[in-house]
Amino acid sequence: MCGIKISLFVLVLLTYILKGSASMEATNSVLEAEALALREALIQLKRLNYRNVTFCGDSISLYGHLEMNVSQQAKAESPQEIQGYVQDIITLAHDSYKFKYINRKANNLADTLARQARINNSPMVVSWIN
Repeated sequence: MCGIKISLFVLVLLTYILKGSASMEATNSVLEAEALALREALIQLKRLNYRNVTFCGDSISLYGHLEMNVSQQAKAESPQEIQGYVQDIITLAHDSYKFKYINRKANNLADTLARQARINNSPMVVSWIN
């Protein structure tokens, strides 16, 4: 099992308001796991009716590609192993979501949530942060 992570924070206040995590079946690569986690996070936030959300992640291959494709309306080819996920993400993101690459140190909370979900073999859990 591997952990997926969802962290959402309000940029204006720099305060975390929602967190989520889950475990999932192993994937063929870390890049595929990142793409699957992002797609699942996007589905959950759409279900909760969140709009104008910026997803930040430390995978330059995924977030750098999405940032270019969604923000700049460019149509660059995604890595072969995640093409299907990227197409789903771009379709789901349609004008309501943005993507930004951040360095690994800035993504510490999300990495911690993913590690805990993997260790605990947790189902999808999304909760408010007090």
